[in-house]
Amino acid sequence: MTYKIKTLAACLVAATVMSGTAHAGGFSRGTADTDILFEEGNFNMRAGVTYVAPQRKFKTILGSDAAATPFGDGVYSDNYAVPSAAIALKITDNLTCGGALTQVYGGGSSYEEFLPTSTSLANRGQDFTITETGATCRVGFDAGFGEFSVLGGGFVETLELQQIVTPGLDGVPSADDGVLSVGGSAYGYRLGVAFSKPEIALRAQLLYRSQTQHNPTGSTTGLAPFAVPTTASGTLPRSVELRLQSGVAEGTLVFGSVKWTEWSSIDVLNVTIGTNPTQDLEYFWKNGWTVTGGVARQLTEELSALASLTWDQGVSTTEDMFTDTWTLGAGVQWKPNDTATFRFGGGISYLTAGSQSVAGGAAYDASVGNDLAYAVSGSLGVKF
Repeated sequence: MTYKIKTLAACLVAATVMSGTAHAGGFSRGTADTDILFEEGNFNMRAGVTYVAPQRKFKTILGSDAAATPFGDGVYSDNYAVPSAAIALKITDNLTCGGALTQVYGGGSSYEEFLPTSTSLANRGQDFTITETGATCRVGFDAGFGEFSVLGGGFVETLELQQIVTPGLDGVPSADDGVLSVGGSAYGYRLGVAFSKPEIALRAQLLYRSQTQHNPTGSTTGLAPFAVPTTASGTLPRSVELRLQSGVAEGTLVFGSVKWTEWSSIDVLNVTIGTNPTQDLEYFWKNGWTVTGGVARQLTEELSALASLTWDQGVSTTEDMFTDTWTLGAGVQWKPNDTATFRFGGGISYLTAGSQSVAGGAAYDASVGNDLAYAVSGSLGVKF
């Protein structure tokens, strides 16, 4: 049983990839791979990508059936890819350090027409990404009945925001489009503790990820004969996550996680175009929870499979329609030898219905129905 469970433990990584295929909780997309710090071997590396196609569309907008308006012609949520890469080096028997890269936050939308807003910063689409590059170390202590670990590290977030805008009088768009583009970096840290018992694939890991403050700069083009200097400022949330896994029977592993994210820290994103008064992109989200559970099974010495279910709490209050999401994920792991590991997976998410209204504080009346999102994922791991 010991050999099969230790081999199967790596499936948790594939489960993590598939359980987050289409988060409802704000801008969440990916999580840095710290599980690699617990892998056997002197050197480990992993790289992969998850491609997500959310099919979010308006049901009603401005009091009308969306299908009868330009907004109802198609899905407004953009497809996206989440890259992931990680390495880990065992420095001593008790110390392992590594680096990880992923896209932690993002949001993309495209509209047929301009959406009305509460300020003069009208919106016909945006693309927003936050890429995290960081390093984390793990120090382990043998307690006789298991191993305790302390984890710590830092990261840099690179922000890129592009939005099609038309500032107009009293919020009425003018005839010409403009493109707002800003970018910049911010720094943060993570701390954690863990307990593991490798012979039965038992691991409990508690991780804290700090809040970050962004002040990106750039320009807005197309609204004047020259590029207009543009600045922005906003806060991205801190989070706390508990990850659990354990072997429960011959070749069988169960896993789960609970994550709390302080989305209420994102109240507005302040944007200033030239000397114009600050234009606020409003969110006013509430804090959210993400809960995942699943099971993995060793099918042969080389092949394993898993299934997971994730509930992601919607965080919208007044400004938009980020509703609850349920995601069913499945994946396989193929380990042809002691060096290479291949993982493939897919997922389907159920996006629940929701609405917003001017009476409740939104910029315009709208609703969405029950929609779906799809995802596929693949990765390669190498160990020496």
